[in-house]
Amino acid sequence: MKLHILILTFICISFASFGQSKDKDKKKEKEERIEAMQIGFITDALELTVEESKSFWPVYNAHDIKRTKILEGRTKRDKKVEITSEAEASNFIDEEMRISRALLDLKADYIVDLKTVISDVKIAKLLHAQKRFKKELLNKMKRRQKGERKRKQDRQ
Repeated sequence: MKLHILILTFICISFASFGQSKDKDKKKEKEERIEAMQIGFITDALELTVEESKSFWPVYNAHDIKRTKILEGRTKRDKKVEITSEAEASNFIDEEMRISRALLDLKADYIVDLKTVISDVKIAKLLHAQKRFKKELLNKMKRRQKGERKRKQDRQ
């Protein structure tokens, strides 16, 4: 009997980990598609020359890696935060301010680095293009969710 329970447990764990692996692959694939869309969007908006492109993308990618690390720290913190006291609330606020300052400092450094590879006009276009891309992506996600909800309602 113990052997059957052990085997059943092993099978359940195997299926669960297989499902998680599939979910991670789908998430990574989706992230890669979004990144490719963003690269195309930015490239079109900035009208980069070949020379500018060679200098711009390493700066952009380095900034993106640093920004992602800062935001991952926030995400990890937010998953396990439970504020039940004034001291915890104070720590949470202090940490949030530290993260906001780190993001602002990173953006300032990013602008300084970008000024060495592209013009101020293109930097302004980049900042605007990033906001437009985010807005368009969110709108696309909303439309997709509306469509999925409508399909669910139609099936019922």
